[in-house]
Amino acid sequence: MNEQFSNIIAGLTATLAIAWFGFEISRKRKRLRETYDVLDKDDRHICIALEQMVEDGKLKPWTPGSSLP
Repeated sequence: MNEQFSNIIAGLTATLAIAWFGFEISRKRKRLRETYDVLDKDDRHICIALEQMVEDGKLKPWTPGSSLP
């Protein structure tokens, strides 16, 4: 009986630890998205259009250290 009770307690503790770990990961991912995901849907369409213009050769991609024309 005592061994069975300790196994139940260990299982519950492990389950709570895993649930807490998952909750913390979810919370941190949400905070990072709120911090760094600054583009809304309209801005994303503009970015896609600009990337397409670069692929078509209409625009040159900016590289660090290059001067402006």
